[in-house]
Amino acid sequence: MYYPADPVDGLIREFSRLKVAKPQANKLVKRKTNYHKKRELPRPLSIRFNPSVLNIELWSVMQDCTKAMEFVAVEVGTIEFNKILNKLPPSLYVSEIKKVCNPFLKLSFDLKRSFWCNNVTPLQLFHGTKQKYVDNICLHNFNWRYSGKDTGHRYGKGVNFTSKPKFALNFCDKNSADKVLILAEVLCKAFGEGKENLLVPPYGCDTVTACNGIYVKFCDGEFYPKYVLHVRKYNRKR
Repeated sequence: MYYPADPVDGLIREFSRLKVAKPQANKLVKRKTNYHKKRELPRPLSIRFNPSVLNIELWSVMQDCTKAMEFVAVEVGTIEFNKILNKLPPSLYVSEIKKVCNPFLKLSFDLKRSFWCNNVTPLQLFHGTKQKYVDNICLHNFNWRYSGKDTGHRYGKGVNFTSKPKFALNFCDKNSADKVLILAEVLCKAFGEGKENLLVPPYGCDTVTACNGIYVKFCDGEFYPKYVLHVRKYNRKR
């Protein structure tokens, strides 16, 4: 290395040889996008549907909406009549049994049964009510919003059913010897414990139960009023 006599001049020469790197500006990095590719849409949910639920008997439905429901008398001595009779204790005398024919409610019930609970066999349970409520129930179905109007909500704010017809009589007209019981089909899949003022069933359940064979339902379409029974207390022989 050459060192000149003047040290200052030598330093200037050395610095002049150095190359100072220029600062580079921040480059924007473009991310590759796949917008040109077609995105796969989520597949629709697969729902099991049993076409047999549509093969229900379509009763004579009138154009007038007030006649969308009608009663058909069940004749004494028939197999259908005797099956219902065998569900009652000997202390009850049956004066009349009427079958409820309401295609709209029946189809709603069958669809709920097919989609929601894999065609589980419905339970046949009793519901005691007053005579003045019968037509409204058979036309529009049971309404859990009106439950407990006269008796409270001991096991939950839903529609109460029972497997014991004598217990159901406690909810009928008290000042009349003739009582009205509704024999309903009820969908029950998972059971929980009933509690006072319960708004919905416990998680994972659709029905709550209690003593006296009580079942409480909270959702529409899970019950269907199938028969209307006019009974009174009477000792009879089978």
